[in-house]
Amino acid sequence: MQLPNWLKREPHAITKQQPKIAVGRFGAGSIESCKRTIASIRGDWNKQSQDADVLKAAMVKNGKRANEVSDTCFSLAKVANKVKTELQNAHSVCESSLAQMNEIKATTEATTGSVISLNNKTTTIGNIVRSINAITNQTKVIAFNAALEAASAGEHGKRFAVVASEINRLTDDIAGLTRQIKDQIAAIGESAGELIVASEEGSDRVMHGDKLLKKLLSIFAQIQMNTEIITSQSEEMGEKSKRAADTNNEVVKKLETVVGDYGLRSHLLDELEAETNKLAVELNGDR
Repeated sequence: MQLPNWLKREPHAITKQQPKIAVGRFGAGSIESCKRTIASIRGDWNKQSQDADVLKAAMVKNGKRANEVSDTCFSLAKVANKVKTELQNAHSVCESSLAQMNEIKATTEATTGSVISLNNKTTTIGNIVRSINAITNQTKVIAFNAALEAASAGEHGKRFAVVASEINRLTDDIAGLTRQIKDQIAAIGESAGELIVASEEGSDRVMHGDKLLKKLLSIFAQIQMNTEIITSQSEEMGEKSKRAADTNNEVVKKLETVVGDYGLRSHLLDELEAETNKLAVELNGDR
């Protein structure tokens, strides 16, 4: 059945006089048709209202989820910022450690150079001591020969024999001292060798630590860059989720308006149905 034009209008335009006008146009037989039409419209509006309620509930749920996603993203951004700060602190510590490692390396190299120089000097001293020993041995030989000559000279050579004996004693003392110097130099050389080995090993460890710190700094830099990306993307996602939640809330408000409008329409249909029933009673009474 084609709906009358007065039923096609907006609900707020429906008045209590329109059922009578309709009857005047279509006759009493149209009353039942009007009731069926009203019932059909009510059913459609109820279905639409239910659909709107379902959609509203879904939108409210989506809005909550969007807010949760937004909060989670912002929380993630805060955590990422905190990690970034800690990484910056760790980076500063590594740089400080690297600077100290370089200082240790320079000190170790300087110490190694000093020990090598000392070892070279002890070698030189050892050569001098050997030269002194050679001269001392020669002097002892000369003193021994002089003592022989003095003995053969008899009374005239006694004083010279005393001098030769004194020279021989002094050469013995010098030989004893040079032996002590030689032993001490040997001990110094041995200690210097050990120091050189230890310094080289320490230098190797310092170089290894230097490489590890530089590698660690590179890793920290990469992590920091990734953290900055995470922070930026999390904040962006949080803003987008928040905007989505705001948009969702606006849709919910509009759906609430639509649901309220369906309630108003239902009320108008109730009035229209009551007037139609009243009109039907009047018509039956007129018969």
